[in-house]
Amino acid sequence: MTVGRLQQTRVERQPLVIIVAVAVAWLGLWAHELYRVPSALGLTLDGSLPLLAIALALLIWWLRSADKRPAAWALLIYALINAVGGMLSVLPLPFLPFVPEQTVDHYLVHLLYAFCQGPLIGLALAVAIARRM
Repeated sequence: MTVGRLQQTRVERQPLVIIVAVAVAWLGLWAHELYRVPSALGLTLDGSLPLLAIALALLIWWLRSADKRPAAWALLIYALINAVGGMLSVLPLPFLPFVPEQTVDHYLVHLLYAFCQGPLIGLALAVAIARRM
């Protein structure tokens, strides 16, 4: 396989890989919401509305084939906010407007939530700092 063909194959698969990473990131949020509101099957406004922002970023990604870096930055920021927010919001910090539940189960759900952001952070960062796609 030539270098040109290998690069073409990577570019062709990239949207699918990003979509899978976004799905994993959202599933982390969904798992948290399922834990928080099991009667709603995890489908809450808190968990579903952010999906609209990420869907918009994916649409930009898909349509702007010449330069995917702005969409990659948007996805990276989204995933970082979720990862950092997921870790901080479980701590009983005085600036939070709520008192989070302090149980091992809740800590584990937040750890899963933050961990699920990892693939999207890695992929979006790689594209965002790449010279050219």
